[in-house]
Amino acid sequence: MAVLAPVAYLLSLQPKIPFPPLPFLALELWEVPVYFALLFYDFRTALGVEAIVFLVIMSTESYLLLGPVYNLIAVLLTMLGYMFAERLSAGWSKLGVATGVAFRVAGMSLVNWSLLRYPPPVGFSIPVHVLDATLWLYGVFNAVVAAYSLTLALLLNTAVRRSLKVRRA
Repeated sequence: MAVLAPVAYLLSLQPKIPFPPLPFLALELWEVPVYFALLFYDFRTALGVEAIVFLVIMSTESYLLLGPVYNLIAVLLTMLGYMFAERLSAGWSKLGVATGVAFRVAGMSLVNWSLLRYPPPVGFSIPVHVLDATLWLYGVFNAVVAAYSLTLALLLNTAVRRSLKVRRA
């Protein structure tokens, strides 16, 4: 946790790629160390990494005061979805990624639809009819972020585990 949280924070400082349809949302890599902690260690370690990153990000400027809370909820939903599938599928990681993505999209769609209509610091004062028409874009964003972040964490986990097996032999 002591190594992964700073790595996640440093990744959050990297250039952000705006999500074209909703440019105030950014494609970033800071979630990868959190999911790596989940895969390599356990949920408690991943939660600790996420908590540290959350506290650091809360102390920085954001378009939306509660933006880091939205991120926290999204990451927790992704982890819960992944763990749920892992228990059902005996380690079939593709199902874990798909379920992590599904939990995140479903949960964040509910969060976004419920809160984005309110003025800052809670939301963006998005009128309900606009939110209804654009909610699917938020879903696409969440699906993309969860899919690439979990996939990169899985690849990193596999590489580290293989490296450790080679060194121990």
